[in-house]
Amino acid sequence: MKKGDSFNLNCQNCGKMQNTHVNDIKAESSKTTLMIVVFIALICTLVLWQFYGVISSLAGAIIILFVRQQQISTKAFNGYMIRRK
Repeated sequence: MKKGDSFNLNCQNCGKMQNTHVNDIKAESSKTTLMIVVFIALICTLVLWQFYGVISSLAGAIIILFVRQQQISTKAFNGYMIRRK
């Protein structure tokens, strides 16, 4: 809202500054963050396996919950549009 309906954006492909409308910006889920969560969940599962056995495999639910939250956030951002002038 502070920048208005359109603003200058540096293109990552060609390196040019171009005027971009707010509706043209799209969110994408981060693959790096997903990999970090998978790694942490696996470590938690392995550590907890020694103490609690099979029940520790529920740490995999962390991955499912995280992916679902990422999808909801991305869809909410991409679903919001303003009227073009």
